[in-house]
Amino acid sequence: MNKVVCYIILILSISGGLSCQEDSTNIIKKYNHSLQMGTIDWVFGTARMNYEWLMQQKHGIVVEGRLPLLSKNTGYAFNVQYRKHKTPGMKAGYWGIFVNYIHDEGTLEIKEDDETKKYGYKAKTITAGAYFGKKWVWNHGISLAYRLGYGIPFSDFKWKNDVPKQRRLIEAFYKIFSGIDTEFTVGICF
Repeated sequence: MNKVVCYIILILSISGGLSCQEDSTNIIKKYNHSLQMGTIDWVFGTARMNYEWLMQQKHGIVVEGRLPLLSKNTGYAFNVQYRKHKTPGMKAGYWGIFVNYIHDEGTLEIKEDDETKKYGYKAKTITAGAYFGKKWVWNHGISLAYRLGYGIPFSDFKWKNDVPKQRRLIEAFYKIFSGIDTEFTVGICF
């Protein structure tokens, strides 16, 4: 985790040292690429990074990946999006559509009959949906972005060994929450 903090500091100091003599509004409109890292994801034990390529100052293609860092679960997620910016440039509100693939494997600890039991599971989910969001960009390319959306999840949830009593409830919660698409990231535009 210390390496990640060092990389963030390095990126921010390099981008802070860049200077241009043009009007800052024109500089921001020239950015066609964005590299963003998740901020809140660290709380949940995952790392997220996405890249946006802005075409014709209005149409963005985004690819995103997530990996677990601190959790006992293993798995990954991959997301592809189309983004339509409301105004030209990276610094804009936007709406879009996404397709998300999640592969999750892990163990749930559930208290049943005054005893804690472990249940292994494996889940694969494909979600398609829509979202809206906004990106703020400052003079040297530093950016902050959020998005919120929901999609229809198609899940294949399997238990590895024993099945808990609350099986249906757990599977329903997994399916509902795997449809949520969020982002709160900090990054750099170039």
